[in-house]
Amino acid sequence: MVTEVLVGLRERGLDTTRPILVVVDGAKALRRAVLDVFDHPVIQRCQLHKLRNVTDRLPDAVASTVAKRMRAAYHNPDPLVAQADLEALARELDRSHPGAAAASVKGWLRR
Repeated sequence: MVTEVLVGLRERGLDTTRPILVVVDGAKALRRAVLDVFDHPVIQRCQLHKLRNVTDRLPDAVASTVAKRMRAAYHNPDPLVAQADLEALARELDRSHPGAAAASVKGWLRR
């Protein structure tokens, strides 16, 4: 179904041969369809969905601090510094809250 929607866009004139930025919510079917239909997609995970996915696995007292750190990294103009900050946070979460760390690293390190 998802693939059919994207194929429909292509058939109506969307140029799928050029690189295109696609922001997804983390749904595996959507990611797979984008990879199947577009020649050179640049896939970005929605930051709000990622933030919620991580903080929902944390106690409230920790979640607000982690959310602030994630937002700060997302707003950092230097992508290398932002990535380093997110990776450091993931390592910290791995020690204290492994479920949240798994959710964070999965999306942050995907290429």
